[in-house]
Amino acid sequence: MIRVVIIMLCFVAVNLKAQVKSVVVESEIRQPIQGVLVEWGNKKKATVSDQQGRIEIAQSKSGYIIQSIGFESQNLTVLPDTIFLIQSIYALPSISVSSAPDSVFGHKQYHVADFVFWNNQLTMLLYEHEKYFKKSTEGRELWEGAWIAQMNEKGKITFSFAISEPAERLHLSPTGECYLLTENHVFQLVNEPSKNLVLVSSEFFREQVLPISGSVGNKIIFQTFTEDFPEYAYYFYEKGKESAQLVEQVADSMTLELFKSQYKYLPGYKKKEALQIQLDTGIPKEIVGGYMTGFQHDLYYHDPKAIAVQLKSSWEIYNFSQSRKTTVDSVGQIVTTDFNADLIELEKKHEVVSIQKMSNGNLIFIVKGKNGYVDLFQSNSVTGKLEKMKTLYWNYTKHVTVHQSKVYYLYRPFESRETWYIYSEKL
Repeated sequence: MIRVVIIMLCFVAVNLKAQVKSVVVESEIRQPIQGVLVEWGNKKKATVSDQQGRIEIAQSKSGYIIQSIGFESQNLTVLPDTIFLIQSIYALPSISVSSAPDSVFGHKQYHVADFVFWNNQLTMLLYEHEKYFKKSTEGRELWEGAWIAQMNEKGKITFSFAISEPAERLHLSPTGECYLLTENHVFQLVNEPSKNLVLVSSEFFREQVLPISGSVGNKIIFQTFTEDFPEYAYYFYEKGKESAQLVEQVADSMTLELFKSQYKYLPGYKKKEALQIQLDTGIPKEIVGGYMTGFQHDLYYHDPKAIAVQLKSSWEIYNFSQSRKTTVDSVGQIVTTDFNADLIELEKKHEVVSIQKMSNGNLIFIVKGKNGYVDLFQSNSVTGKLEKMKTLYWNYTKHVTVHQSKVYYLYRPFESRETWYIYSEKL
């Protein structure tokens, strides 16, 4: 028994000795750095520094790689008590094109998967060049070697955090919160007590966050859109009330009729099964039949389309499936008008990707045309007519976002899938 205890004590002593503790700090101001990625064991093992910049890892004969967005990387054979990181400035490779848009962010190692303006700061989802993509059975793009990074108006990285699993995208809620979707989790970015990622329930995000399309105080507009049914609705809801108010029904009428008509093609036993489901759930048997035949995956299936826009104290819902605009004020009063001729013509010839509000209150219609070009149209607040503002300099851009007096987007300057950089143009 004594021998067993001695062996156990020796084992614990060896383990304690094998652990290395260190603190990562900025070289100039000596402030701890959170979210620093430390890899060892030939990059097979990794950890991330905590809010105080602390790490505690095993000793490694293969050395350590220290990385943080906005700082120069280090390769160390031994971890010192304190690791000093030196700030680095990231500059886009120069492109010999006259009158080109302004470069915002780009780097030979880190590329941009997504970005939003959270708390008026450019917040980016980045990934490492050699780890850019992970296939997913759900059809999602998942970026490996992912980071969250924030940049201030002077172009300095003010915060970065390494993500321990493949990441998908960012989601900026109309209520002001920013979320990160990864392969298996959802995280919320928080500022207090310090910038960090906080795990939230995927069910909460799916049911309580994702449907929100606009927010004014304690009142919200939310929608019930799903990707496999050609009809959904927008609702007005005031927090604390028992029920929500229906404000707009959106449907692709042709697709909906085709969807329901599939029931008559079912064999007799399938019709009985659909009828039983109707009795059990209340879902019409015609809808059940459409799902049974898999019509939601058919080439003739088209999603209904309506875009909700947040104004100062109201919302506008542009229902492109039925060519009408519904305005909802802060008390739930509804006014519905038909699209004007300009908007009908625009939707026929092009694809309206999004509608965004400028700092002066005017609306910008982001329109994608053939050959990948993107046009921006402004709605005249007096006449209601659409006036073309500009065509983006490059084709095949994505994530076009209006912020203050500029438009930001992602573009591949070298026509390579994994090298997306952020550019901006003045409006």
